[in-house]
Amino acid sequence: MAERLLLHDDNAEKYVIGGMLNSQELFYSVSDRLKPQLFYNSKYARIAKCIIEVYKEGKTADLITVADYITSHPDANNPDLYELSCLLEFCIVGGFAEHFNIIEGLYQRRRYFELGTKLMEFGTNPIISEEEVKKDINNVLTEDIDKRKRVKSLRDANKELKTRVLDNYNGTSKTMIPTGIKEIDDKGGLQTGDFDVIAAESSIGKTSLATCMMVNAGKAGVPSMMFSMEMQSAQIAARIVAPYAKISSGIIQYKKLDDWQMNELSQALKNTDELPIYFDDESTVSFDSIIASIRANVKNLGIKLVVIDYLQILASTGNITNQEQFLGAVCRKLKNLAKELDICIIALSQLARNINDPKPTGNRLRASGQIRESADDVILIWRPSVYGKGYDQWDVDNIGNTAELIFDKARGKGTFSCIVGFDQQTTLFYNYQGVVKKLGEIKINNNNMKKVTKEDDPLPEPVQGSLPF
Repeated sequence: MAERLLLHDDNAEKYVIGGMLNSQELFYSVSDRLKPQLFYNSKYARIAKCIIEVYKEGKTADLITVADYITSHPDANNPDLYELSCLLEFCIVGGFAEHFNIIEGLYQRRRYFELGTKLMEFGTNPIISEEEVKKDINNVLTEDIDKRKRVKSLRDANKELKTRVLDNYNGTSKTMIPTGIKEIDDKGGLQTGDFDVIAAESSIGKTSLATCMMVNAGKAGVPSMMFSMEMQSAQIAARIVAPYAKISSGIIQYKKLDDWQMNELSQALKNTDELPIYFDDESTVSFDSIIASIRANVKNLGIKLVVIDYLQILASTGNITNQEQFLGAVCRKLKNLAKELDICIIALSQLARNINDPKPTGNRLRASGQIRESADDVILIWRPSVYGKGYDQWDVDNIGNTAELIFDKARGKGTFSCIVGFDQQTTLFYNYQGVVKKLGEIKINNNNMKKVTKEDDPLPEPVQGSLPF
């Protein structure tokens, strides 16, 4: 009789199982909260367990892989294949989170019911120990179904802020990701929780700048991952090792190397083998696949920096067919994902061409003004020598080997621009060591500034003394 009174929602359980079978993204959106006990129906609980196990094996838990797992792992609660396939019809992406919250809430109610039953039995059964009951009470009351929904007080926020300030003061920031570009890093570098955009016209250096940032982040021990819709991982690897070998990536990939080049390349490969840089060529078929891979690899590999190359070539698997609407939705989702997972996401973007005035501006972001609205930072790359022009606010001693990075939008940093070196052969961005004039004032970069392929200068020792907090 008591069994009938236990609350559950069969339809909500169907929609959650069906959603996870249909979408990796839906699974990863709740993977940290998912457990078979949430499901009242024993068959749905069994399917949930199978889905979890399939993902643990590094596979995608679609109908075929889950069916194979069920077939090879007999269990009294296994559904037959027809029952499993019928669940594919239950998938409402927009209502998935709501249904998941429903089954979580009902599960918690059932937990309280079980606790009440245990307490009543404790009052009549002397065999049950007080410690056992206290343990059950503690387990139920302290179970945090969704930590992300916890409301924070200003005191909580101030405590987090104080920790961040002290980390910055001591040179041990956990939110900053170094780029290797001094002017950027002096302003805080890349930040976890941010969604940034690197934009330029075609073949100006978007991918090269992003890979340089990944390399320098990797040197600092920050794991990164790149999703490229245009290049395979081996092609990107060629760009990464090119500056180390002092050979262009095109020659490395497509020409027979001389003996000295083979030796240089061999050493370059050894120097970069251990950098924590990862690629996922198989998940670039759609935006949903990329999101699912990001969630999985943040959890599995500790990824802190993600590069997507590039926005305008992303494919939609949803109902949005208008590219501007799709890119707007993509950028909002990437911003939310960066904040949720506490990572930095960099998306590369094409700029619409302007023959009369090729200098990049934020309003030329191709196909969507919403890209700029969602981004924390928008970094534009300007190489005037490509167009036979010069800088309008800089006097540089070697324009051909330089580029201007323009922070058209920089939340928390303030808009600014800086001159960096650019090696056209290896497409390497580095700290420029020449003379730069701006507004009549001469600035000579510090002699200790090095190209990004070398080891970063050690951080200065923090000043010792009493702190106000």
